[in-house]
Amino acid sequence: MTAIYIHNTPYASQQEARDRKLTSKALVRFECWWHLWKIEAWPFKALGDGDLVVLLSTWRGCGELTWLVKARDVHKHSYGGWANATEAIANWGAMSVPEVRSEMYTSAKRPSDPGVVLAWKATPVKALNTPRPLGLRLRPTGWLLTDAATLKGMGVPLP
Repeated sequence: MTAIYIHNTPYASQQEARDRKLTSKALVRFECWWHLWKIEAWPFKALGDGDLVVLLSTWRGCGELTWLVKARDVHKHSYGGWANATEAIANWGAMSVPEVRSEMYTSAKRPSDPGVVLAWKATPVKALNTPRPLGLRLRPTGWLLTDAATLKGMGVPLP
């Protein structure tokens, strides 16, 4: 059984999801994902370099599985506040601090809350570009752990 994580990126609309869609392997390799949590929420301790992840983009009532990737450069960090966290993400991801802080997800976090950062990059394996299967439910953190057989049984075109 091959374990596969599913990671969700929510969008306000289908148009926004289309506008920000990662359409090439180069764009997937360039992208960074991160979470700011008050506690070590799952999969903080579990996710590691080389783990398989399916990228899911969602918008109201719909979604699309976009890529099968391997997690790389997984970064786990405790922080004392939002400023510290955003600076750590910027340094790790070779981005500017304003770029990190202007991300919709990051800007919605409370500036004084301490917590943890889970950040990662990806190595693309295969473009999936398939609708979100019915019944696919993720945890409130935006993650799910499943396996290749289950996903293939839902019609996901895994290699």
